[in-house]
Amino acid sequence: MCFQTPPKAVSVKVKPADSSVEINFDVIVLEISHDRVQVRLERIDDTQGWDWMLLTVEWIVYTDDVGSDWQKYNGYAYKALQGVTTYEKAREACRSEGAWLPVFGPMEIAANGGNNYNDIFGDRHWIGLKRENGNGKFFWENWTKLSLDSYWKPGEPHQNKFCVISHTGNKWKTQDCDQTSSVVCERIAPVHDDGGP
Repeated sequence: MCFQTPPKAVSVKVKPADSSVEINFDVIVLEISHDRVQVRLERIDDTQGWDWMLLTVEWIVYTDDVGSDWQKYNGYAYKALQGVTTYEKAREACRSEGAWLPVFGPMEIAANGGNNYNDIFGDRHWIGLKRENGNGKFFWENWTKLSLDSYWKPGEPHQNKFCVISHTGNKWKTQDCDQTSSVVCERIAPVHDDGGP
């Protein structure tokens, strides 16, 4: 794929094509030009060898900057959508915006012991964390397995609920996926040539 000018940003996620293989990858975009994107793929769950495997790769290429209805925060941009909806409809709504349900804001809260993410975006909105049917494990929208369990609201997660919302005090709460919650979408905020957001 070629562009007349380099894209503003690129988001990439990778997972094994075989869903029974539990391997997590960190994808770092190294270079973006008009005719290629160079990425580095790191296996983050284990340092043992790979052999070979078929991968599923999903790309989102941004050719424009974020609009004024997006709020920038820690290298990402967020947009609150109107109304409430189910988890799957929330995912679809974010995808139509070239975005996903929040992953990096909630992950940063867990890694750094709290910040003002919920102060900015409120609570009780879907986050990009969902339990896979049958295996009981939670995975983020970027296909990485949940590795921090300390950010659940007391008594969570419930065994029979598969989707997750943000909750008061930057905590997470499981909820039935067919219930409705508010929607916040997340995407990469392009970095301008001057280095600013």
